[in-house]
Parts: sequence; C-alpha cells; structure tokens
Amino acid sequence: MRFKSLFAALCLAAAAVISVSCGSPEPKTGYESLTADNHPRIFFTAKDFKDIKKAVARNENPILTSLHEQLMKTADELGLSETELKYGRDASGRRLTTDGTGRLVSAAYAYKMTGDKKYLDHVEWDLKCICNYPDWVPDHFLGAATMSIGVGLAYDWLYDDLSQETKDLVVKTLRSHSIDPSMAPDPSTQKEWWWHSTSNNWNQVCECGLATAAFAIYETCPEIAKAVIEKAGSSNVNAMIGSYSPDGVYPEGPGYWSYGTNHEVLMLSEFEQLLGHDFGLSDTPGFLNTGTYQMYSTGPTGKAFNYSDGGEGVGARIAQWYFAAKNNDPSLLWLEKPYVEEHKLVGNTHIFYLIAMVLKSGIKDIPEPPAGCYTGQGHNPLMMTRTGWGKEDLYLGIKGGSASNNHAHMDAGEFVFDAYGYRWAKDYGNPGYAILEAFLKDNRDGLWDMSQDSPRWRFFTYHNLRHNTLTVNDKSHLVKATAPLKVSGEGAGAEAETDLTEIFGGDVKSAKRTASIVDGKYLSVTDCITAPDRKGAKVRWTMVTPATVKEVADGFELTQGDVVMKLHTDGAAVSYKNWPVGREARDLCPEAFDRLCDGTALIGYEITVPAGKTVELTTTLKRVK
Repeated sequence: MRFKSLFAALCLAAAAVISVSCGSPEPKTGYESLTADNHPRIFFTAKDFKDIKKAVARNENPILTSLHEQLMKTADELGLSETELKYGRDASGRRLTTDGTGRLVSAAYAYKMTGDKKYLDHVEWDLKCICNYPDWVPDHFLGAATMSIGVGLAYDWLYDDLSQETKDLVVKTLRSHSIDPSMAPDPSTQKEWWWHSTSNNWNQVCECGLATAAFAIYETCPEIAKAVIEKAGSSNVNAMIGSYSPDGVYPEGPGYWSYGTNHEVLMLSEFEQLLGHDFGLSDTPGFLNTGTYQMYSTGPTGKAFNYSDGGEGVGARIAQWYFAAKNNDPSLLWLEKPYVEEHKLVGNTHIFYLIAMVLKSGIKDIPEPPAGCYTGQGHNPLMMTRTGWGKEDLYLGIKGGSASNNHAHMDAGEFVFDAYGYRWAKDYGNPGYAILEAFLKDNRDGLWDMSQDSPRWRFFTYHNLRHNTLTVNDKSHLVKATAPLKVSGEGAGAEAETDLTEIFGGDVKSAKRTASIVDGKYLSVTDCITAPDRKGAKVRWTMVTPATVKEVADGFELTQGDVVMKLHTDGAAVSYKNWPVGREARDLCPEAFDRLCDGTALIGYEITVPAGKTVELTTTLKRVK
C-alpha cells in the first residue's frame, strides 16, 4: 500500500511538472465547445479577462496598458451615456442611424475588469432599448450587422451576469432582427444579394455580424447557428478574392478597406478562436499583403489616397493589428503608434479587438518600416511611393482601373501628391450618400447605377473633369473600359505607367500617363497622346489643389504656408487654365460644395493634338521656395 501511495504521489507530481512546463491547456475549439457553460468565448475567455487585469496591474506591456486605459475611458464617457438609444433612420430613410456597439462593448468590458454594477446595469438598459426596436432595418443589412456584433458580444461576455429576462430578449431579437431575415432570402427584393458579392464590403460586414450573433447564441439554436457560420465561411471566399487578390489592393479604396477589412478580421479571428480554423480564408492570395497596401495608402500629411468614394480623413486602422500579428511584423503598426501613445482611440468601437490581438501576439514595440514603393494589380491597379515616413517627405499615389468598379469614380489616371508637409494634388472625395441621394431627388437609386448614362456621373466630383486625370473632347470616360498599370524601377523612385487608351474610346489612338517622384525632390507626370488619323483630339489636363494659386507666364505658382511650388509643362505649347470651381458646383448641390470644394482650385491646361500626330507633355511640380 505504501508503494502504491508513493507511486500515486509520484504520478501526481509528474503530472504537475508536465502541466507547469506545458502551460495551461489550449481552450477547446469546434462546435461542440459552444455550450451554455462556455461563456465568455468570443475574443476573450474568462481566463483572458483575468490575464488582462494582471498584466495591466503590473504594467507588463505598455501597449496593452494604454489600450485598456482607453477602453475604460470609453466606457465611462460613452458606455455610461444617459442618452437613450432610440430607433431612427437617416434622411434617405434607408439606414439605421442608431449604433449601440461602442456603448455595449465598452461597458461590458469595464464590468469584466472592475465588477462595478453600474456598467452591468447600463448594458442591461441598452440591450433592452435596442432589442425592443421594431426592426434593425433588414433591407439595409449593414446596420443590422453592426447591431448584431454589439449585442452578441455584450450577451456573451456578460452571460453569467445578465438577467434571464434580458438574455431571453437578446436571443429572440438576434433571431428575429438578424439571423432569420438573412437566412430566408426573398428573391423578389434581393435583400440578401450580399451573400454572393464578389468585391464588396457588404459581404464582409454582414457576415461578420451574423457570425458573431450565431457564435453568441449557438447553444439556443445550434442547427440554424451552424448553418449561418458555415454559409459565411463558404460564401466569404468570393468577396475575399474580389477584394484582395492578387496583391492586396482594396478596389473600393482605403476608407472602405477599413470598414470592410475591420469586419473581415473580426470574423476570421472568431473562426480561428472558436472553430480552430478560418475556412482557409486567410490564405486568399493578396490578403496577408493588404496591411502593407493600407499603410502606404496614407501620405505624410496624414491624408488618404482617397480614390473612389473615400474621403481624405484617416482614422485608426483596426485590422492592421491582425496583419501585424499574422505576419509577425509589428512595423505594420507604425501609423497606429500615435493612437496608442497619445490615447487617440478613446471612443473607438473596436479597441477591445486590439487588446485581444496584443494579448495573442505579445507585441510590445512598434519599429519604423522601410520606405519605398507599394504596387498592386486587381480591379484598381495602383502604385504608392514615398521617400520616407516623416511629415516633410514626398508621396505619390496613382491609379488605373475602371469606373465600373463598386463605389468608383471616373478617375482612371488619378494621382495625389504630398510634399514638404502639404497635399498639393488632391481628390475631392464624397460628401455623403444622404446628400447625394437628396441631390438626385426622385432618382436616388441612380446613385448606384454604373451605366454610361447614369445620373451618378452628373455629380460634379464623380466625373473625370474634376479629377487629376485627362479628359478628351470634353467627354466622359467610358465606364466599362479599364486602364491597366505597370511599374518599373524600385523604391521611392519607381515609375508607374497607366494606359488610358481604352478609357477614351475612339477619341485617341493612344494615351499613356507616366508618373514618378524624381530624385526624391519633385513630381513628374508625362502624358503621351496620339490623335486618331482623321481627327484631332482636344486634351484637358486637370489637377485639384487646396493651395493658393497664382497664374504666371509659364504655369502656376502654388502656395501653402511658407512653401511655394511651381507647376509647369514642357513638350508643346499649352493653354494654361484655372477653371472656376464654385459656380456650377454651388448651383448643383450647395451643401456638397461647401463640404468638398470650397477653398480649392482646379488648374491645368488644354491642348489640341492634330490628327495622326503624337505629343508628349511632361508636367512637373517643383519647390521654388
């Protein structure tokens, strides 16, 4: 008996040693783990919440501590707001205006960290408000998807603390307002078209919301929840290929990249954590490169290369933390560093995800990346190059592509340029869809009509006449045509050539644009145009600038602050133009003009290329003071 007791004791000791040396066992994954006694489970387990508290108390990781402090401040400023979340739609009547996600997840997190009942009570109040809405506007499912994320996470994280009444209400509402409508498609209205979308943020956002809802309440409806998750895992591949292949360029632009990709990585992280795999979606060609694309899409001025419907403004790029962890490359977070160090994330809905990724990856330092060039093919091929990561460095973004892409403008050949602390060549951007739909009045659906004669192109900032590109014979670009782009050279001096020939149809025999930063000092754009054999081609070269413009004999002087740049064209005699921006724009849509165009100038030149002849015009933008 003594021998048996000693043997048993040795076995227990050995087991303890093995347990210590191997660490805590991996959490169970797979559908069988999604049980009522296994909450919280989405992004954080009970152990994760405890580990965060310990790490913050010891300040083991300054990045983690900063993120935690910012999320706690968000909980106090947003999560405890006494303003009731009321049901509402935007001016067009199409979109749900209420978004309680930030309030719900910040207050739920704060309760897990502190145990202070004020946070729990507020989450209960918000959940009851949101879940008693008549609907979450399923016809425009983006709002329903966002609601599903906030409600699903709050339910999961606080499962052991919420009242049974609230939990029952949440389950009922996630079914009636989110899951059931999405899984009962109505072909007559095409409400669920986004399941099959191939290059559109709707697929990513809607499926992320549904997956979160399904994982949260899985045990209450395992068959339907599994069907939702499996459908998301299988149908998302088309959107992944269309959005990132082959090189990571997001066709809808960097602004929509943030919206679509943030939700994409949330969903992939849920798949990995809870199922043990992500359906192979992260292996999509180009996907793991898209973090580099996003980082290069912001110039030294902090403004985006905002082609298509995007704006110049740049916020925190939540998805970058996924790519930094996945690629083991913290330098991808270089532009996120100020958000951490200067506490600029307060109020952000997704701070919790950054905490989850830091906890997973152990990132403690963010080094500066090398400067150079990013280029990518796909629906909107482009090149973005920079001389460095300082505010005074030079930056060029130029694109090809097609106006037929989702959210596209007639902007093939478009470029933006930053230098010496200022943006000199800019894109007007998008004033907001409610404004545009009001502008189109009774034909608001025309905003999404991508045909050649669509009213969409009547809006002044969508047309090629007001982009940094070429116009021939005063005509619109051909919507279905495509401008390919190829890059030669390496680093900051790389050169991009965009073939615009097809964009102009039969109005040119050939039209090619080449752009680069020369010697790290100035911008050079060369346009080589050949007119048809039997008719001339009137060419208009335009550039939008926020600078103060002075017309001089051989071009323009542009001034911002104490920096003066000279715009000049060589190769042939051109007629320089400073077109009036305001008159037509104000008449068409005053509100949009005030938001986008006031304080800008539209400059360039015109030249008529004789029939059968070729002209090569090189325009430079150099600092003179």
